[in-house]
Amino acid sequence: MKKAGIFVLCSLFLFLGTAWATPDGVWKDNPSNPTYNFYVQTYQGDSMIVIVAAGVADFWVFLDSNYKDGFTASQDLNGDPHQIVINFASDDAAVATITFQGSSAASYAISRTVQAPASSSGGSGTGNPPSGVLTAPSGGANLSGTYLIQGTATDDVGVQKVGIKIGSAAEVNAAYNSATNQFTYSWDTTSVADGTTTIQVTVYDTEGLNTVIAAITVTVSNGGGSGGTTVNLVYPPDGSTGLVAPFDLEWDPVSGASSYRIQISNDALFTSLVDDRFWASTFFTVTGLTGGPFYWRVSAIIGGVQQSWSSEWDFSGTGGGGGPVVPPPSGTTVTLLTPANGANVFSPVSMTWTAVSGAIGYHLQICYDSSCSITTYDDTAWPYSGAALPASPGTRWWRVRANLGGGVYGAWTSIWSFVVN
Repeated sequence: MKKAGIFVLCSLFLFLGTAWATPDGVWKDNPSNPTYNFYVQTYQGDSMIVIVAAGVADFWVFLDSNYKDGFTASQDLNGDPHQIVINFASDDAAVATITFQGSSAASYAISRTVQAPASSSGGSGTGNPPSGVLTAPSGGANLSGTYLIQGTATDDVGVQKVGIKIGSAAEVNAAYNSATNQFTYSWDTTSVADGTTTIQVTVYDTEGLNTVIAAITVTVSNGGGSGGTTVNLVYPPDGSTGLVAPFDLEWDPVSGASSYRIQISNDALFTSLVDDRFWASTFFTVTGLTGGPFYWRVSAIIGGVQQSWSSEWDFSGTGGGGGPVVPPPSGTTVTLLTPANGANVFSPVSMTWTAVSGAIGYHLQICYDSSCSITTYDDTAWPYSGAALPASPGTRWWRVRANLGGGVYGAWTSIWSFVVN
């Protein structure tokens, strides 16, 4: 399609139409030198217009009347049999597959580089206010380590953002998925002192209205007088028996920590050490240990200074006299999708993987080495089945597993690599 009138009309729709705030905007497969620009605009009733532009004179306009199950169009608005499918991993990361007439299908990992402005209602505040529910945490909850604040937010026109205000700190924006109406915010509770603090959640719509949907008080407990620098052990649960190696010892990250020291011992006084080393990531893979019990503890290294030890937990391997630990439920293993293993990519790197039913998030690691022992990014509660993250030039490795809640994870994917140009 090469019709300037249609392009101008759709451009006006993109920036002036009565539309949702997300995932509207300009998307590209390579921010500095894109193959195509994708102009995305959603409307009431879940319809979406996508303009695919190769240049000022070459562009194609597509319409899907319901994009909630993924954007799909079998022809453009000019009636030409060009096809496009876009799967949105989040409001900022997606994979677009285009099949032009007479050509083979081509896929592009795209990320949003410009977010469209809110509706032209001018913020009059005359419509219906937004609503929502905070599903976690509940008032009075005791929290430690990294906690995933989550809930749902809706509006009859469109949700612009969800704000999270913790204590006296400035309000921050939660991640919001307009396809599911879910919002999430990964909160490092060590950023506040132990004791009670408040959490206030506010939903903003595209008409300039807002609603405080929750204002609760929670208790933060990260190690008493240590000032939030004591490591919180996560997995396996204290006293676990019958563990079959290899398995991971895991703990929550500590704000400001450059590394950790982990000790595994034959005794609770740590006088007979099996392992004692400094470690860069928040998990350590145990291999070859049987019997037990074995005792383990971790401390954070901040500014070159070792902080206080965590509590001491114990575990037993196969032959330790206990019953077997229940393996992760079937069907909880993630499959990596894009970029292809060994692919050349540009920053920000768009990564996608299969979603797991029942997962509360995903444990995403980007690493400097092929065994993922040194991580450059480590998030145990990433809310989407995809991410678009900045990365410096060079080779990186990555893997993902499902976070099933309660310290239970699915199996790790295989480790893939990509090369950032």
